[in-house]
Amino acid sequence: MAAKATKTIKHVLSSKEQHAPYFAATQDLFNRVAAFYFEVITAHEGVLDLSSKEALTALETLTHATKENPAPVVPLAEIAEHIPALFRRAAIHAALGSARSFCSLLKKWRAQKEKAQAKGKKFTQRPPVPPRTWNKSTTLYAGQWKDRTQTSILLKLWTGTCWSWIKVRLTGQQLLADVEMGSPSLLRRGNHRLAFGDLVAARPTIPSGTLTVGKQTIADVPSNSGNCWMSNPMSSSWR
Repeated sequence: MAAKATKTIKHVLSSKEQHAPYFAATQDLFNRVAAFYFEVITAHEGVLDLSSKEALTALETLTHATKENPAPVVPLAEIAEHIPALFRRAAIHAALGSARSFCSLLKKWRAQKEKAQAKGKKFTQRPPVPPRTWNKSTTLYAGQWKDRTQTSILLKLWTGTCWSWIKVRLTGQQLLADVEMGSPSLLRRGNHRLAFGDLVAARPTIPSGTLTVGKQTIADVPSNSGNCWMSNPMSSSWR
């Protein structure tokens, strides 16, 4: 099967002045939830050995209360209640991406250190550290946006007290014909809303055989095995 090309289209958002704080509140909540799940992953590092789908199931089992799972080990509700499922899952995937990246960097650092020490050389490179602050763009899965046209879209934003559908105007590059729209992200620079970026998967244009790089029932989730965080020399600074 031929691979699919992708293109990112950005739109400037225009909304009523009273809605401006909602964008900041939504991003702040997204990053608090992502940071929460990063901490859960550090305590249950075995999650990183699972596929993305399995890891999502495991993390939701650990944190999300349901009728079948009324007492999760680490309730998300302790930091934020009434989080929409798709908003929660977008934050989980953001946390997984950061955790996998950090773990990979730490393993590379350890390998370099062991190699240098085996040769009797002094190793002075400092180890990587987990994120100290979180400032990720909010990814909006289907269910957090709807009714998109060439000039407007409805976004489900956190007002600080509740979730509300807000209509915003779009300006910028027009949608391409014959495309599949991906999940958009809210982008900000400084204190200003800047753009609405969405990933567009176009019809197959790359010949078959060309290598391309794309994105990315748990009984027990292993606790931290020590492969990454437990022996991280900087771990005490961020727990």
